[in-house]
Amino acid sequence: MSPNVARTVAALLVPSTFRRENWEAYLFAPYSKKLSRRVYLYTPQGYDLWVHLESDPQVKTFNERPTKVPLSIGQGQAVVAAPNAISVDQMGDVMVHECGEYCETATQSKAAEKLNREFPWALWAEAQGFNYKRWTSSELRQNPILLDNYKRLLRWVCRPGWNPSPIVLDSIISALKSRRVTCWNALFRELGHFEPTSISAAIATLILDEKIHSDLHKYFLSQTTELSAFHEFD
Repeated sequence: MSPNVARTVAALLVPSTFRRENWEAYLFAPYSKKLSRRVYLYTPQGYDLWVHLESDPQVKTFNERPTKVPLSIGQGQAVVAAPNAISVDQMGDVMVHECGEYCETATQSKAAEKLNREFPWALWAEAQGFNYKRWTSSELRQNPILLDNYKRLLRWVCRPGWNPSPIVLDSIISALKSRRVTCWNALFRELGHFEPTSISAAIATLILDEKIHSDLHKYFLSQTTELSAFHEFD
């Protein structure tokens, strides 16, 4: 990464000052453990995107309020705008995130095909040497059960000043390694000497960090949620 690109990335990762501009829209303001601050999101799509970024262990850091930059929108016109988010993965690769739908027609014209290929943020990301991801509503909610479960897990994990207890984490791993599969409620009974919220938050941390496996991609979180330290669930 060149010094100029590194400076661009550093600037994009600094959140712009939040000022509420739309008082009619619902404002989501969850706490991000990755960023150690609150994030501010106006739309359900923006909140879903945050869940994906916050829960993905490959995403090292991100910014949901990147600085606005000049953006060419074609035909000699330009605007000053910002994408929905910028993220950096564990390898240092930068991703520009945009929420929106693709242009689709029954018989796509060449103009529609060009629009699908050449989104302004896609071209801007390419010029900067960044990756680009356009999230449609269907992609954001590709697995609505898993998305809902991740929202519940993040409520346990994303609390200001909270960190999982190493003793509780090690106890959960040890308990799970003593059998092939167990359920959430059985694990609670076995570790009943710990505070219940600490157990739930530690389990959530291990699931999100992909250190243990669960069936949350198939069923809503419950006392019968299955957990394993050895294998993924089909």
